Amino acid sequence: MHELRTYYNLSEANELVPRLEYLFSELARIQERVNTLSRTAKRSSDFSTLHADERVRTLSEEYLRRLHEIGELGVVVEDADHGIVRFYSWFGGEEICLSWQYGEPEVRHWHCVTEPAAARRSLVQLQKNLKKHRRLH
Repeated sequence: MHELRTYYNLSEANELVPRLEYLFSELARIQERVNTLSRTAKRSSDFSTLHADERVRTLSEEYLRRLHEIGELGVVVEDADHGIVRFYSWFGGEEICLSWQYGEPEVRHWHCVTEPAAARRSLVQLQKNLKKHRRLH
């Protein structure tokens, strides 16, 4: 099965950063609430535990809705805990992934399509290499 990809240039990807920032802040808020409920339930009675379980289920559904909303933007969530997404893109005729992480003011990294987010490298270096390559040819 072939994956349907949405492609972004750098400017388009950066336009999504404020929305992604908001959605990942919501994911962090939900996760913190689940953690708090879990800690409270461990110290409470069975009634409180049942209530916490229901609340965790509701929060989990909200978390999944937010993840789906991120996916609907055409980006791929590579690491939900750290808020790392990939934007498929083209650069110098090559398919690459632009990479953004929650807390970064703009897209500043990239990696090859076949590489994980851990291989993120600076876009500045990629742009310098392309300019150097063009001068040589």
